[in-house]
Parts: sequence; C-alpha cells; structure tokens
Amino acid sequence: MFTSACLNKLDNKTREFYENCDENEIITALIIGRNVITSKHYANINEENRNNFMNQLNNLQNELKLSNESYEELENKKKGDNRLAIEIGLEEKQKLIEVLEKHNLSLTTEKTQLKENLEIKEREFNELKCKMSTSKTKGEMTEQNVREIIENNGYICEKPGNHAGDLWVYSPDKRVICVLEVKNYEEKNKNKLGDNGSQTKKMYDDIETQLNIDNTINVPWIFVSMGCEIPNVEKLRKTHLSVDCKYLSMPTTKELISWIDFCETINRLKDSKNDVNLIYIQKKINEIEEIFTNLLEKKPDFKTLKLNVNKLSNNIDKEEKKYNKLIEDSVKRMNEINKSILLDNKIYDEEIDLSKNIDTLSYNEIKEYVKTMQSYSLNLVEKINNEKINIEEYDATSISNEENIEINIEDNSKEVDVKENEENKNKKKCEICGKSVRNLKRHQKTNKCKSFIKEIDTTNIGVVIESAKE
Repeated sequence: MFTSACLNKLDNKTREFYENCDENEIITALIIGRNVITSKHYANINEENRNNFMNQLNNLQNELKLSNESYEELENKKKGDNRLAIEIGLEEKQKLIEVLEKHNLSLTTEKTQLKENLEIKEREFNELKCKMSTSKTKGEMTEQNVREIIENNGYICEKPGNHAGDLWVYSPDKRVICVLEVKNYEEKNKNKLGDNGSQTKKMYDDIETQLNIDNTINVPWIFVSMGCEIPNVEKLRKTHLSVDCKYLSMPTTKELISWIDFCETINRLKDSKNDVNLIYIQKKINEIEEIFTNLLEKKPDFKTLKLNVNKLSNNIDKEEKKYNKLIEDSVKRMNEINKSILLDNKIYDEEIDLSKNIDTLSYNEIKEYVKTMQSYSLNLVEKINNEKINIEEYDATSISNEENIEINIEDNSKEVDVKENEENKNKKKCEICGKSVRNLKRHQKTNKCKSFIKEIDTTNIGVVIESAKE
C-alpha cells in the first residue's frame, strides 16, 4: 500500500491515477515500472548517450580545427593589406595633426584679438555707464537718438526753450507738427510716468505755459517712453485744455514716424476748415483719430513676448546641451561595448586549446569546456562568414545546456564519482528515467526524459504485461 508521504511526492496526474484505480491496475503499473527500470536497454541508455556525446564532441573539435586553419590562412593573407593600411593611416594622421596645429594657431591668434576687442568694448561700456548715471544725461542721449530717427525720415527737429517740451517737430515747409516729451526711465522708476507721475504732470504744466504765451501753438503733444512701459496709460488724459495728448511706450521707428505722419495730417485738415466744409473735415479727422486709437489699443505686449521668447530660447539651449551630452554618452557606451567584443575575440584566439584530452577532465571542467567551445565556434563561424569564405555551416549549439549538465561520466574516474555524489545530495530522482536532477518538473518536460519511455522495446512491454496478468 502507498503511504500518504509517498503519494505526495508524485505529480497530480500520477497521484490521481493511483488513488482512483483498483488493486489490479496498481499491481500492473508497479510490475511494468519495475521491469522498465531493471531492463538491460534502460541500463545501457546512459552509456550510449555518453558515447554519442563524446563522438559529437570529437567531431566538433575536428570541424573547429579545420575552420581555424581556414581562418588563419585568411589572416595571413590579410597581414600584408593591414600593414599597408596602417602605413597609410599613419601618414593621414600626421597630415591631420599638421592641419590641426595650424588651425589651433589661427584660433589662438583670433582669441587674442577677441580678448583685446573685448577689453576695448568693456572700457567703452564703463564710460557709457558713467555717462548714464544721471537722468539728465540719459534723457539727452535718448532725445538725440529720437531726433536722428525723425530727421532721417524727412522732418525737422528743434530743441525749444524751458517749459516747452523736449523736441518740436516741423514739416519740411517749417510748420510745427507736434511736440515730443521724450523720457528714458528704467522699470523701477516707471511710476513717474503714470497718472500721478511727476513727468506727466510736468507735460501738462508745459502745455499750460505754452497756451499762455503770445505765439500760442495748438498741436498734439506726444509723450514717448523709451525705457519702459507707461503704467496705467488708460487713465492718462486724452486732452489737456483742448490740446491732444498721445502716449507711446517703447515705440519702434515705424510706429514713431507713423504717429508724426498722423499729427501732420490732422494739422493740415484742421487748417483747411472753413464754414462750408467744417462738418465734413471734422468727420474725416474723427475717422483718422479712430484708426490710430484702434492701433494703440491693439498693440501687443512686445516686452512680455520677448521675455517669453528669450526664456524659451534658453530652455531650448539647455535641452540641446542635455541631448548632445546624451549622444556623447551613447557613443561612449557603444565604443566600450565594441572594445569588449574585440577583447573577447582576442582572448579566444590566444587561450582556446583545441587539442585537449577530454578523458582527463573532471565533470565541471567538461561542462565549462563545452560552453567555451560553443562560444568560440560561434565567433569563429561569424568571422569566416564576414570574410565571405564558403564553408559548411556547423551548428555548435545543437547540444542543449541541460544535456551538458546531465552527462553521465560515472566510469571516468574516482574523483568524478566523489564530486557527483556531493552534487546528488541536492538532487531528486526522476521516476521515469531514473536520473537525479535539481529541478524535477523541468527535467520531466524535456525530450530526453520523455524519450526513455518511447525507446523501450514494445515487445518487452508486451511480455511484462503478460507476466503481470499471470
């Protein structure tokens, strides 16, 4: 009878079979199993497998020797070409070194010149910073720049007296077009330009002064800020004592000239008024003013847009540097892998021994030797194929790793027996083929284990069954 401990060692299907079958079936199965295990055919399988493997290994050694001879012949043929290629490479390297030395000398000279120019520009910049340290100097420089822009577009500018604005703009026929108040304040002082600022109040006071003198002029006043945005521009006065007031924040050249053109057109229309066309001319003036008012309202926030573009450009530069670094690291890793492959091939060429006597090797040494031979043969075949040598392909990997582990060399030597006994302590015996393996379930799924049942002579099984019935 089977004990529960014995049944628990069986797989589920086998255990279910013995638990559900009757006594005669159990006896028959046991007799068949005993005859299979004790049969002479079964006892000779291990020795036959070992002999087959040894024959295959010897054939592999012979094939590898032939392949190695072919490869060595090819290598000897290539030595002359390689030597010539090395000489040419050395010549090209020397030429490249000379070119690089000349280029380096040129770069050094250019660097020295750039350094000298930088020092000159730094001195000029420091002098400019000293001049810009006072608000008056900054204003005078800005007025001069604005004046040059306007005069380059066909108008005439003059510096008036006190309390009369910064610049008067004249048409080519000497008619006053507009008065400019030009400011160049930094962002931190922009409050001076707002609705309660000192500079806008100064412009309104100057307008009042001009209206009280004998030669009164009634033309638009344009308040121009070149250094920062005018805060709360919507709260500033559109007119002061019937004088039109316009406000421009950091205008472009085209924008500034367009507003001067606008003032000239308005002035000419006003001068052309009479009792007959008064309503018509005023209507046209209103249409033109509406156009330029709409232009002011739709002006984009260029400063914010430029800041965003600069920030985006900086982010792009950072990402580009990161990606370039990744490319360098990837190429470096690739070169390291390639170097290791070349090193492995060199080790195979120098250290492999194709004439080893496997009868003198231990169990573990045979395993390692077989693995080395497989790897070496694959590398060698790949080299020969790359050189377009037509040789018969040989699959050195036909012997599975599991078969290498299960090679039975019990009769090789006493040393092998001792090592196998130590390893078998941690192995389980297969009920099908009788082998001791570490992973029983995995082993029983292999074709080698399954083949034992198929290879038993069918006539022997018939005899066993007949004897079981008797």
